[in-house]
Amino acid sequence: MAKRFTDTEKWKDEWWGSLPNDYRMIWLYLVDSCSIAGIWKKDFRGLNFNCNTNISEKEFKEVFGSRLIDKGNFFFIPKFLRFQCPKGLNSNKPAILSIVKEIEQNNLTVMVQESLGNDFLIIKDKGKGTDKGKGEGKDKGKDTPEVYIEVNGEVITDPMRMLEYYEIQLNGMQSEFDNLAWRPLVSVWLKQHVGEAFNDAMHVKNSFKKFYMFYKPEKVQTKRKLAFDL
Repeated sequence: MAKRFTDTEKWKDEWWGSLPNDYRMIWLYLVDSCSIAGIWKKDFRGLNFNCNTNISEKEFKEVFGSRLIDKGNFFFIPKFLRFQCPKGLNSNKPAILSIVKEIEQNNLTVMVQESLGNDFLIIKDKGKGTDKGKGEGKDKGKDTPEVYIEVNGEVITDPMRMLEYYEIQLNGMQSEFDNLAWRPLVSVWLKQHVGEAFNDAMHVKNSFKKFYMFYKPEKVQTKRKLAFDL
């Protein structure tokens, strides 16, 4: 996740204010390094290295146990999810769908509902609409635009918004590839993937990154060829 919300009020929070500096650093590390769904895979070696601490898992649980749920090989941070997604996870936005997918893959659906309320995450019946194409879905494509992709079944004509979600990653690549701007190439990528189905925003991002990595404009290719011939 390139950008996340941060709570500026934490400095006035009684729990936060009572923590020694090492523990404050660890908490900041957790909310920065956990996944978009609030999942932090246990890596105390990496945690202690990055925070310059020497905390054990036992001590970690004693300090943060009330705010984390131990799931064996990872910790789940419910309040992170509540803070980052205050309106819940019932939107069809690609970013939200990616979070829901991760929650389902890690068997956290019931836990999220118990921790944050049943209305925070409502799982729709996935069997609904299995006969798509026989009834109202029969004319699908009648009003479909010429240039589009599908993300989790939703027609997307402008993938720029979901790619901007990974702006920091793409800007980093831009500095590596002769400062070739990535934004103007989104439309080029889109035309090469018309009608293609993607699972989520991350799937779109990975496809675009692969395209961007190997894309070279004709002028650049010609110059390089001439230099080689010389």
